[in-house]
Amino acid sequence: MENNSLNKKIIEQVKNRIVISNVESEENMKINKKKQILSIAAVAVIMLTGGFFTVNAATNGELAENIKDTIKVVFVNDDGTENEVEGTTYKDSNNHTIETYETNDNGKTHTLEVDKTNLDDENMTINGTIKDDEASITIDNEE
Repeated sequence: MENNSLNKKIIEQVKNRIVISNVESEENMKINKKKQILSIAAVAVIMLTGGFFTVNAATNGELAENIKDTIKVVFVNDDGTENEVEGTTYKDSNNHTIETYETNDNGKTHTLEVDKTNLDDENMTINGTIKDDEASITIDNEE
């Protein structure tokens, strides 16, 4: 009789250890999978960053120059506050890149369209400030 109860206890202990071992191995697999995904993502980011710097160096900095903004438009409200406006970009029938800047203030609509292709071809930048009654636009050569 004692052997039966002892055998049952031993079998139950072994089953419990097997279950615990299985749960631990599943948890370790989940952790390892997360580590692998993070490692792959980190390597991808490093590769993309390294590729950007390599191409930028090979083109004498042209890639970084093309990324920076060549157009800055600021609309000035009646109270003197300035709002820098982000433009929307589209291609026209001549395959030129056109950027449109628009703001609505007190029922008044101000719109500015700039041919970005021409600015890039001439290596120029444009800064514009528009008020209700006046506009000042500065075009600078980037040389």
